[in-house]
Amino acid sequence: MKSVFSKGSILLLLAAAILLGGCSLLGLDEEEDSGPSTVDPADAEALTDALVVPSGASIVDGSLSGYVSGSAVSGSNDTTLTVDSSSITMANGGSYALNLTSSGSNAVAGVALQVSGSGRYYQIPQSAGANATFSINVGLPTNVGSGSFTLILVLYDSSGSGSNGVSLPVTVEQVGTGALQVQLTWNTDNTDLDLHIVEPGGDRIYYGDPEGDQSGGELDVDDTNGRGPENIFFDSTPPDGTYAVSVDYYYGSTSTDYTVVISAGGDTLATLTGTLASSAAAEANVADIVVSGGSITVNN
Repeated sequence: MKSVFSKGSILLLLAAAILLGGCSLLGLDEEEDSGPSTVDPADAEALTDALVVPSGASIVDGSLSGYVSGSAVSGSNDTTLTVDSSSITMANGGSYALNLTSSGSNAVAGVALQVSGSGRYYQIPQSAGANATFSINVGLPTNVGSGSFTLILVLYDSSGSGSNGVSLPVTVEQVGTGALQVQLTWNTDNTDLDLHIVEPGGDRIYYGDPEGDQSGGELDVDDTNGRGPENIFFDSTPPDGTYAVSVDYYYGSTSTDYTVVISAGGDTLATLTGTLASSAAAEANVADIVVSGGSITVNN
């Protein structure tokens, strides 16, 4: 039996389907993957889900705001928490080292961390003495937008009792992400670490030559005052080859802990940490990024 549709009517139907943006013909999905949606820092619950916290952390329902206000809080102890900054700046696709100090008679078993306005908070295991200074790293994925939010931090002991609470305002600095992003941060003020990437052909992307001659990479943030970030990104997947990532201690008077986060297409491939001594000659070879046939892997 012959079809009741002529060639002309079939073409008209095809054109109408395309113009109307209706269901995809032949089972093809007309929607393209646009990647993860942008997280607004003002959305406390979305940001809580997006935060990158240390492994082993758990999330529970509740609020830490009472520890900040000093109102009667069940389960409080005599530990005093101080943070070495009154406010901080974080960048999308990177990590920030929070330097915390405890004082009192109770050993620290962990850190409670909450985005102000959220009904949930993280419990991050951390073993430290009653009087100790230590760091925890908190990160933002590449899809967090510009804006601001506040973190609340409380130390808790083995019984679950908490210290005072500290509110820490955070400003989000928007940096380049692209198909490949490498970001450096460190945990000291008045120090200058530099991020370097050597391209397969030998050219170096760094503060002295911020745009890659061969790969399209770009250093868009060069911090000289301490803590970072330094950020190198590639809008599109760079040419095949090995890209050597290193960190150089440019100036300062104290050793510093650094963190390098490597992301591709919005996914974190590696978070790498180390320590550099206070020496202009100090340098760390952090990792090799291998690009092959469009795929990106990290060797360290």
